[in-house]
Amino acid sequence: MALKELFNLEEKIHKETSSLENVKEDKPFLQKLDEFYFKPKSFEKNGILYDALGIKIFRKYCPNGGSWWTKRKGYSFIDGKSRESIQSFILLTKLYESIHSFVLFPLYVNRAIYHLINREYAPAAVYASFNILINIYPIISCRYNRNKAGQILERIDKKNSETLF
Repeated sequence: MALKELFNLEEKIHKETSSLENVKEDKPFLQKLDEFYFKPKSFEKNGILYDALGIKIFRKYCPNGGSWWTKRKGYSFIDGKSRESIQSFILLTKLYESIHSFVLFPLYVNRAIYHLINREYAPAAVYASFNILINIYPIISCRYNRNKAGQILERIDKKNSETLF
């Protein structure tokens, strides 16, 4: 992994997250949110960011379906390799990411800020650490998994379009 590529990520992140030109005004709010927030950004597609953050190691041991757990329990979030199962997996990652992003993340941030205001640094550090482990990494893992599932869907669509002609 080249350091130059990592330094260019910040510029790409700023460019994509600051522009809302892909979102049309006549769509409902939730659809705009879905298109803007959940759509993989270009800097996510090459995987450099995920490698730098160590997300592949985290997701391997993640207790909600990582490969280490899947091998031991025999349960996977994806039921086969059909288009429908991958689409349902993508919806599941959106649900989990929404819970972590819009419900749990603000709760932990709120608790950490409360303790910082009261000059209670140890509890603030604990809440900040929990937030990283319980929210940040699952959010990133959902984005990583959804990006990979989206790439699989693109390959399925490409294969299906080639077989039609």
